[in-house]
Amino acid sequence: MSSSISASSNPLLSVAITVTPVGEDRILGATIVGHHAGYLLTEFIAEMKWGKGLKSVMGNIHVYPTLAEANKFAASTWRKKRAQERLLT
Repeated sequence: MSSSISASSNPLLSVAITVTPVGEDRILGATIVGHHAGYLLTEFIAEMKWGKGLKSVMGNIHVYPTLAEANKFAASTWRKKRAQERLLT
């Protein structure tokens, strides 16, 4: 069973990512809706091609202040959610 994260630090942008279940970190898909979505999607495409996950996205350098921060924000949201899930189990 996969899990989905939907987050954005920008009200005009929506980032949704589907990742593997708890215990694994691999991106299965990503959807970005908003201005310059194609540019933002390339980071997830590269991560998926190389079998990487959201931890890798968090480790990437994201220029501040730009829309690229939305990817890092979504990855950070995923990490916080996973931390809470571990505390509950």
